[in-house]
Amino acid sequence: EATVQRYTYFSPAVGYEINDEWSIGAGIQLSHQGFYIAQNNRAPNLLIAVVEILQDAFACEFDKPIGQRRDPLQPFLSMCQGNIGPWDNVGRIDIDMQETLSATYNLGVLWEPTDWFSWGASYTSEAEMELKGKFLMDYTDEWTAFWNGFNASIIGAITAAILGLPRGVPRESGNISMDLTTPQMFKTGFRVRLTPDYTLNADATWTDWSQWDEFTFRFDRRLELLSTARLLSGLVTDTTLTLPVGLRDTWHYGIGLTHHVNSRLDVRFGLELRTSPVGKDVFGPIPLGDMKLWGTGFGYKWDKRTDVNASLFYMQSTDYIPSNTSCNLNCTNLTNVIYNPYAGLDVKFTSRIFGFGISFNRKF
Repeated sequence: EATVQRYTYFSPAVGYEINDEWSIGAGIQLSHQGFYIAQNNRAPNLLIAVVEILQDAFACEFDKPIGQRRDPLQPFLSMCQGNIGPWDNVGRIDIDMQETLSATYNLGVLWEPTDWFSWGASYTSEAEMELKGKFLMDYTDEWTAFWNGFNASIIGAITAAILGLPRGVPRESGNISMDLTTPQMFKTGFRVRLTPDYTLNADATWTDWSQWDEFTFRFDRRLELLSTARLLSGLVTDTTLTLPVGLRDTWHYGIGLTHHVNSRLDVRFGLELRTSPVGKDVFGPIPLGDMKLWGTGFGYKWDKRTDVNASLFYMQSTDYIPSNTSCNLNCTNLTNVIYNPYAGLDVKFTSRIFGFGISFNRKF
């Protein structure tokens, strides 16, 4: 489960009509930014696979008379007190962060040389934030039991002390923070009145997605979650975890048609072609490929001062990621320990997004 939410609660704006053809405008937006992740984790890594092979070789079986798994190499080495493997659940992590006040500004221009044609453009600034919140890592009983048993053996205790391996705590919690920048955007488009009953709109949008090159999570304490991973990856320390995202700047284009049914009712239809900012080599944490957005809606003039608008849209993308092509998803390298849940597997993603909006405007 993942949510990235930006909620604007105050957005004053002002416009100025320079002459009969040109108008300009500016505004500020005060927003709340939320970031939430909740997911079960597994560790499809070669080292964990070796542990599972050793457990099979040691014939780790539950011994009913003694009420625990039989450990043939105790007290020198314990490998059998918890069953772990590359496809087993390690635990669940919950991260909840927010920024209560994040400010952006936008600038706009509108050109209306005739009654049947107009052109406009707008720019929205980026917003740099430091999200802060809480995390909880709840480990599975099998994961905890394995490390408790391993640390209780002679060789295990020495190895864990040298390498800083997990001790087997059932859960960890604390404070977490992350720097996040809302990308800047530029939009432009034109409107053409084709006939008295129909109007055509065309738009283009540029988004500075390259700001999201990586996400670095900072924890307020040393975590067992990171202790093993830091031995294999330069993206992990005792208190930080860096997730490569590697997004690219994009342009996407849209076209819309408005049918003026009568003096009060407009019915709208639209299509937007959205190029994904996610490269195939980093596909995974943001599972969105190229998408087509289909939309429809209406605008109704209730009276001289009141307008009601509603919209409905649907987006879908389907992507196929062959094995060993995205090291955020399915690489088999030893060092891929951050987010690589489908190591060695071919993966097919299908993303579907539905949206509904309604607005009520009244002039005073």
